[in-house]
Amino acid sequence: MRKLEYLKLFSISGVPVFIHWSLSVPLVLIAVLAVSEISMLIVAISILMVMLIHEIGHMWFASKLGLRSVRISLYLLHGQFSFEKADNDYHNCLVSWGGVAAQAIVFIPCIAIFSLYSASLPWYVNVPLMILGYINALIAVVNMAPAMGLDGEECWKSIPLYFKYYRPRSGRDKKNRKHLKSVK
Repeated sequence: MRKLEYLKLFSISGVPVFIHWSLSVPLVLIAVLAVSEISMLIVAISILMVMLIHEIGHMWFASKLGLRSVRISLYLLHGQFSFEKADNDYHNCLVSWGGVAAQAIVFIPCIAIFSLYSASLPWYVNVPLMILGYINALIAVVNMAPAMGLDGEECWKSIPLYFKYYRPRSGRDKKNRKHLKSVK
């Protein structure tokens, strides 16, 4: 039964993307029903794209930090990006910001295009623009809540970690900087 739990869809930069049965069954049902109603298929693909964009954002941040990406798994209501954890907690927290950053890169132009041109665009363009714009932005905001299981749980830890590891030290550390000279 374990082999039927996940279905490999494709790979992105060598990182496999899997779909869990909990998502694949509804997608198959929507595809069957979409034979008569194409709007359902457009909605399903748009929502799937929101999840995939979010997980690709995590992957991109991990690659920029030199961390190895293992896999992307898509479930019914969420996705999961697996990567090799860094020795530095701050870098692990930064990877959490990647999903929301990728979503913002998509929802900002989608909202702008929809706001400016929705009256002249056909419904099959407006529906994905609304989902990739407004719904995507709402999902990003909810995902930033500092609650267990959401990205916000890790994201907000990056602020105190930044001050712990990367902020320039105050004047009290002058004794540790003997190589610097003072000029009056």
